[in-house]
Amino acid sequence: MSNLTILISGCGITFDTKSHKTWTRVFKSLGYNVVDVSGPAVSNQWILNKSVLKLMSTTGIDKVVLQLTSLNKLDIEVDKKRIEQLVIPDNLRNFVVQPDLSVQHVSMENLNQITTPSVWPSSASSDHPAKKLWKEFLSSPGLELEDIFCKLLLLDLYCKTNNIELLVFQGYRLPWSSHQTARLGSIIKNLDRSFYDDYRASHCYQKHDFTDNNTVPCFEYQVLIADTVGRHLHMDSATREKMSNIKSKYVNES
Repeated sequence: MSNLTILISGCGITFDTKSHKTWTRVFKSLGYNVVDVSGPAVSNQWILNKSVLKLMSTTGIDKVVLQLTSLNKLDIEVDKKRIEQLVIPDNLRNFVVQPDLSVQHVSMENLNQITTPSVWPSSASSDHPAKKLWKEFLSSPGLELEDIFCKLLLLDLYCKTNNIELLVFQGYRLPWSSHQTARLGSIIKNLDRSFYDDYRASHCYQKHDFTDNNTVPCFEYQVLIADTVGRHLHMDSATREKMSNIKSKYVNES
């Protein structure tokens, strides 16, 4: 069993639930000590900030694996009034992430049970007029991408200084400039592609669950993500054998 402690952060592609098992679950089954700060539908701001905060408050982390998401996602701090007016009316993103990082679906019936302030990962949802206005007049994808770029460079420097291996993967492809691409080549392991692009081009996509506009890849492809990340982590022979057995069990190579 591996004794490595791995900090993992990402959006729904990485966030593990009973209904959508992800590669994070595979890593736990391999024996890794996983510190998970992922969240459903969260933005790159969440993915990077939560990683930095956890790194600064936790000792013994050996490796960091980040799965970047798409642009134009908005995480909103909400109190009960905002939950009632923003979250509950949303047809899809009717949940919040509470301070302990637990996810809670909300309704008028359980509103008083929600710990606030919580965070509403509104994603790209535009059900609410306020989100429509934000997307039309306030969203700034160029500045958002610049923010991600700067944080990645600083996080890479922090990890190198503290002898922590950093692995970054694109869950969805980001429109980096040529200058940014040149600087990120050694940080992002799939700079010219993304997990989701590869998923849609694979045989696994035939098993995709489209319920409620779900975008989380099926478990068969999650095993392939775990295998990809594992190869970059340079698994020991025992862990590599366990990964191979899991892959043989769940992945149809034909």
